[in-house]
Amino acid sequence: MRVAPHSAWGILGLALALACSGESGKKGGNATAPAKTAPQPAAIPATNALAQPAPKKGYNPPRLLQNENGIAFEILELDANPYEGKIVTYHDAEQRIVKEERQYANGRLQVMREFWPNAQLKQEVTYAATGATTNQFTPEGKPIAAAAATNAAPAQGRQYAWTTGGGQAPIESYYANRPTNVLLRAFGPPDAILGNAWEYRNMNITDARTRQPRTTVRFLLNAVVTNVVVE
Repeated sequence: MRVAPHSAWGILGLALALACSGESGKKGGNATAPAKTAPQPAAIPATNALAQPAPKKGYNPPRLLQNENGIAFEILELDANPYEGKIVTYHDAEQRIVKEERQYANGRLQVMREFWPNAQLKQEVTYAATGATTNQFTPEGKPIAAAAATNAAPAQGRQYAWTTGGGQAPIESYYANRPTNVLLRAFGPPDAILGNAWEYRNMNITDARTRQPRTTVRFLLNAVVTNVVVE
């Protein structure tokens, strides 16, 4: 039996149609598959680039300890470096009315300024190896002229008959824990400054234990008198 030509062409067309439909089905399946994405890097936790330093442990105002050479160190876990900077105390801390400023360099007191309650400068003492220079001012800010050296009488503390090691007027008991302005009123400017020690000479002091005369007294200072040495 012979197939008509047109029937053969029909069978071939049907086979081609079926093949194309299969291919398109495969392609369609691939098109609907989810697209792959590149892996994302792990999130980096936020950091504070301007981290603040840990607060300094200490005292406000700083407390100083003076060694045998007259060098002051801050009492801060046995700080090994001589103190540098300014120590300020106040008449009124809330209103920041300054009472006193002490400026240190390499552990040595350089300048002490004292202020009246109205914030005017009362006294400024500048220290050097040869002695101290003192300038005083009224509450209105006017300088108080120093008396001429030839006319100035010795300060009362230099004329007084002191004792040491006991007796009726032990100088170490009178001036322990006293600030420098008390020493200036009693004895005037020191004859020498040795580190943070003020030295006064030609004094009238009697050793109560030996009855021997003594002529030199040295006040060791750390904001106030911490020790008195009589020689």
